[in-house]
Amino acid sequence: VIFVYKLIRFLNFFNAENIMMLFVAATTVVRVQSQLIIETPYNAVVSKDGTGNFNTIVGAILAAPDHSVKPFFIKIKKGMYQEYIRVDKKKINIFLIGEGMDTTIITGNRNFVDGNKTYNTATVGGFGDGFTTQDLTFRNNAGPIKHEAVALGVEADLVSFYKCRFDGYQDTLYVKKKRQFYRDCEIYGKIDFICGDATALFQNCVIEARTPMLRQYNTITAQKRDFDPFESGIVLQNCTIKATSNLEKLDNVTT
Repeated sequence: VIFVYKLIRFLNFFNAENIMMLFVAATTVVRVQSQLIIETPYNAVVSKDGTGNFNTIVGAILAAPDHSVKPFFIKIKKGMYQEYIRVDKKKINIFLIGEGMDTTIITGNRNFVDGNKTYNTATVGGFGDGFTTQDLTFRNNAGPIKHEAVALGVEADLVSFYKCRFDGYQDTLYVKKKRQFYRDCEIYGKIDFICGDATALFQNCVIEARTPMLRQYNTITAQKRDFDPFESGIVLQNCTIKATSNLEKLDNVTT
């Protein structure tokens, strides 16, 4: 994570050449990523059982120094964290490290039907540059009937996500803008569940479409660029796209 993060900082924009540079660098360093994280001392530890120095993720993020040039490492122990988290613009270089996407879960249920604008439904919102996470699940469990319900929304630059799960239905992962990198992640949803105007690279990710409601359809990516000169786009490299087990069982699905 650290090496990839530093590399991206030197890339002024994603064109064909520096995308390939990122592919090569990410493939090389991701094998040692876990070792880098393990050897890094944590600045804060969040736990549900009182063994950490914070019991909420929000509290640990607020304790981080503003505008830090150094990464602030937050260890999040296993548990279900029902929090709405905003990593503000002044909280840069925040690293959230869980204990596995099956065991460290951040969840919420804000949604469009209950009166929230799409981006404000996000369980976690990343606004601070350099935001990086590993071994976590971001979830919005509002369900399909609530329409837009974002698990993670990001409009920060130089962000990266490794071995994370993004779990929702409509607009699960809102890659709103700037440069973003996702590696070995899982994304679940049904309508436009990877959406936004970011320059976002997804590498070795598993993308699973859920069963839509009656007369609905699945759309995996929805790139929202509305001005041609902007250099943005969603790139899927070596990703697997498939249906969830419930959708696979249906015999009336067309593509």
